[in-house]
Amino acid sequence: MRRLDFISGSPQLSIFREDANKTNLGGTIYLIYLIILLLLAIIYFYDYFNNDRYDFNYNYVKESYSHQEINEGIYEDIPELNADLEVMFDLKVDNIRSLNPYHFLILDLNSNERLLLNKTYTKNTGNFTIAVFYYCEDENCIFREEDKLKAGERSYVLNMYYKGYSLEHQDPVAPIKKMDEFILKPLEFLSNTYICYLNWELIEYEEEKGIFGKYFDKMKGKESTYYGGDFKSTEYYLDDGRLRTLWYKNLLSLLYLEVHTNQHQHDKYTRKAASVLDVLADVTALASTALDLMSLAYGFCYSSNYDNYKIVENILSKKMKIHIKNDKIEDNKEFQIELTDNLINDNKSLERIENDEKTDIEKNLNEKQKSKKDSINLPLMKFYDFCIHQFYFKCFGHSIKQSLIESCNDIVSKYMTIESLLYNQIKLENLLKDYKWNNPQYEINEKHDFLLELNES
Repeated sequence: MRRLDFISGSPQLSIFREDANKTNLGGTIYLIYLIILLLLAIIYFYDYFNNDRYDFNYNYVKESYSHQEINEGIYEDIPELNADLEVMFDLKVDNIRSLNPYHFLILDLNSNERLLLNKTYTKNTGNFTIAVFYYCEDENCIFREEDKLKAGERSYVLNMYYKGYSLEHQDPVAPIKKMDEFILKPLEFLSNTYICYLNWELIEYEEEKGIFGKYFDKMKGKESTYYGGDFKSTEYYLDDGRLRTLWYKNLLSLLYLEVHTNQHQHDKYTRKAASVLDVLADVTALASTALDLMSLAYGFCYSSNYDNYKIVENILSKKMKIHIKNDKIEDNKEFQIELTDNLINDNKSLERIENDEKTDIEKNLNEKQKSKKDSINLPLMKFYDFCIHQFYFKCFGHSIKQSLIESCNDIVSKYMTIESLLYNQIKLENLLKDYKWNNPQYEINEKHDFLLELNES
């Protein structure tokens, strides 16, 4: 489980005197990373300046409002629950043949006003009740032949035109606007009496802004919540005969139309404007995540192995003064004794020759031992040798280079542990307790020298 601990931070050590452990490979990878990051930033900004500036969401909210409370104006915080609509009417048969306006008439049942065809009126959805009547010449009220549906004709149609609301999700001024053009709402009926209910639902649109944005809007008197509405559904019922001649004797009611405001649910939209800061936040978040992943992979595959190898190499070359040859390891050459053809018979000459040969052999051996002591032949390492080290022994056989890297890792892991450093520090302190500078007289002299140095400066 300790290998899964990516939370605990490791001790930060400065090696090679600041940046000496930096490599050309790391610099190349980081340069590639910067180029890719720059390209991604260009793509993000291009998308910001050429696409939608607002992100919007839709919710269907269910709330309960009583019809009485709405009519009494208790819900003043939702002023558009009952909206004023500009309406216009027209009567036709199948939207083809126009009806006689003297035989078919439209009345506002709230004000007993006759509504003329193709004339604009303003009606509130909370008080909207109209009816289509047929004018009879007598109490029998029989349809005239010219007003009856002919063969192939399907129904009478009340065309109601109204100016509703349009959703402008990407409009910087307001997301809901009153429409300039009329919307057609055809309502079909026959010679019988039909009851029609139009259900009006509220549309609420809220701008999502921060604290300062809402505060500035209040200072400017600008609204952050907009209201609209639309007819969501239509309900038809057939009259049982009570409405047929309820209002007037010479008028047959053909269509009773009433607008109902839906008090139980409404549409709610929210939108938030995308800013340049959001784009910068996305780019920096992506850059930070990518850099962390690259650093983790680079450290796992290359940097940790390379650093340990260079630490050992620098200690051998700079601290211990051992010359390192990064070349192939060659076999040791055998020393040879040259033979001569001259035969020496006297013992003195033979002894002198033997002494000279012995001296040359000892000299060569000393030089060879000194060479072994003062120089080490290490194989020349490539960057891929460090990269494949974590996986080499699992997939391949023995390798001199990989064994050397493993040895360097073992050496560093052995001497760079906290336990090892503390233990050696304790041993060093105990060793220095008996040294001469522990004598009080040397301490006084040291203090005097320090004070003189301060006075001179």
